[in-house]
Amino acid sequence: MGFNFFRRNKYNNRIVNLDGYRFDSLKEANRYGMLKAGAQGGKLFDLQIHPRFLILDKFVDNQGNKHRAMHYEADFQYRVLINGKMVVHVEDVKGNKTKEYMIKKKLFLAKYRDIYFYEM
Repeated sequence: MGFNFFRRNKYNNRIVNLDGYRFDSLKEANRYGMLKAGAQGGKLFDLQIHPRFLILDKFVDNQGNKHRAMHYEADFQYRVLINGKMVVHVEDVKGNKTKEYMIKKKLFLAKYRDIYFYEM
């Protein structure tokens, strides 16, 4: 399980390749390692890396202009057993919170109210 650094991104984080996944920071790669260990230990289930969520359907406005669908890509999604009930958790490892991120996060939270959302 070795790290492969190959360049820095626009926020000056090191991009890391690990287990065939590309992580935007060392912090995100480290969190993946922790979640992977939890999945192997049976504490969490169905770990997904970079899941995409539809937050706004495509549409045509009243002037006939077409608008693409909008998606939010989280860093991790997994399920945890809490009080006998399987609960979905979504995590985003953040350093710099852009305005675009804040808008997409708000749309995500409004649409997916049954999902527990965490920022690391």
